[in-house]
Amino acid sequence: MSEVEDGAYEGVLAAAVIELTNRCNSRCLHCASNSGAARVDELPTARWLTLMEELRALGCEEVTLIGGEVFLHPDWLAIAQRVVDLGVGLSIVTNGLFIGPEKMAALLSLPLLRLGVSLDAADPVLYRHIRGVDGYSQALDFIDRFVATGHAPVNAVTTFTRLNAGHFEAIEQVVRGLGVSWQIQFAHDVSERFTSEMLLSPDDFRVLCGKIGDLVLAAELDGRQWIVPMDDFGYFPLDPLHAPIHARWSGCQAGLHIIGVRANGDLLGCLSLGDPFIEGNLRERSLVEIWRDPASFAKLRRKGGRLEGSCAACDKAEVCRAGCPCMAYASTGDIYENHYCLRHLERQELLALLVDEDAG
Repeated sequence: MSEVEDGAYEGVLAAAVIELTNRCNSRCLHCASNSGAARVDELPTARWLTLMEELRALGCEEVTLIGGEVFLHPDWLAIAQRVVDLGVGLSIVTNGLFIGPEKMAALLSLPLLRLGVSLDAADPVLYRHIRGVDGYSQALDFIDRFVATGHAPVNAVTTFTRLNAGHFEAIEQVVRGLGVSWQIQFAHDVSERFTSEMLLSPDDFRVLCGKIGDLVLAAELDGRQWIVPMDDFGYFPLDPLHAPIHARWSGCQAGLHIIGVRANGDLLGCLSLGDPFIEGNLRERSLVEIWRDPASFAKLRRKGGRLEGSCAACDKAEVCRAGCPCMAYASTGDIYENHYCLRHLERQELLALLVDEDAG
């Protein structure tokens, strides 16, 4: 992947994640958006509608609408319909709570690429602890009702922290029982409600990656790929049994071909990155202007020669580009070295074994 030149950035904006509102009926401990109350000065519906046209003009092929809770935006359907009318693929992520017949009918009126439903626990008690509300049965019921329609593929979305990492197998069984795909991702320290004790250690991370890798391999052998690993883990593992995890990883696309937009118009390469990575606001500059500006997303677009430590020394450095910037930032305080990497952890273990052998 070539680095950005001094002229206007010409990369295609392939996908966008849009936080329509920060209002939410959950209070998840790991939420990168600190969702709950609406953001100050959330964009009006008219601006969202024109933004969809700007996205299409830049080549966008997929828009994912999220929140907060997306269905708490009064005009979510009109905005979603504009995406569809422009010929852009539409995905929606919801917590699945309190979705009655009217919202279900509206949802079924839209052609969807996929529907994501948050599911971070396998029992009501842990669900409430993590998400701050009693909603476990409602979420499962919604998934069952939507799956029964056959309208679109469904991903149960699990965000792992130390709170639920020990429940991996239990959540897996629930997801299998629902007959949906399982989208797996890791939380990092962005939320105001997140505590350092919730962050997975590198060892926790490796154990979970091993379990995920086993599932990915088994799914491939069964011919049904129902495991959907996100971009915040993996990266060229040395263990051939886990090679399917990001076997075709080509580096994080945030700021290069993907953006996230907050409800107040803040533009980021990824909504999980947090305030230090805001590139501008859509009230002050147009999307096209920010996207084409060679100074925009500079840290994300200009990584060549800037990697540090174990990432700089890695033989996959040019392709991997330090993996997920969010996890890199969580582990090292910057995006140029990432300790949440299977290849790095496997190498550390091999080096430790060699030292032990030499000592013996």
